[in-house]
Amino acid sequence: ERPVETEYEAKSISQEVTFARDVRDDRALERTLREMSAEVGRRLRKSDLAGRTVKLKLRWPDFTTLTRQTSLTQPTDQDEEIYATALALLRKVRAKGKAVRLLGVGASGLGPPVRQMELWGQESEKQRRLQDVVDKLQEKYGKKIVRRGKPQMNSDKHR
Repeated sequence: ERPVETEYEAKSISQEVTFARDVRDDRALERTLREMSAEVGRRLRKSDLAGRTVKLKLRWPDFTTLTRQTSLTQPTDQDEEIYATALALLRKVRAKGKAVRLLGVGASGLGPPVRQMELWGQESEKQRRLQDVVDKLQEKYGKKIVRRGKPQMNSDKHR
C-alpha cells in the first residue's frame, strides 16, 4: 500500500488534433501546426518551462502513425521556434498533398527557460517581450483577439 499521488511533474507538453476528414491542403496543415505550436508555447510559458526537444506526430489515413523529433541547442518556450522546427520536420516526412488524419506537436526535455542575451543585439529579448504582451492580451480577451502574423515573402526576391 502507498498513498495516492495527486501531483506529478510533466515530462512533455503537446497538442494534437484528429481531423474529421483527411487533410491534403498544405496551407491548412501549416496553419493548424502554427496554432498548435502557439498553444504548446503558451502552456510552456504558463508553467515557466522550456523544451529542448520538439516533436511532430502524424497519422496517415491508413492509421499508420509516425513521430519525429529534433533537439534544439537551447531550450525554448517561443511559439515561432517551436513552429519552425515542427514545420521542418513535417516537410521532411510528408510529400506535398499527402493526406493526414492526425497532426500533433509537442515539446519535451523540459526544464526552466534559459534567458541568454544575444551577443550583438537584443532581438531575442524583443521577441520575448512581444510574446509576453501577446500572452497577456490573449489571456484577458481570448486567444483570437491578437496573434502573430505569418511573415510575407517578397516576390521579387524569390523569382
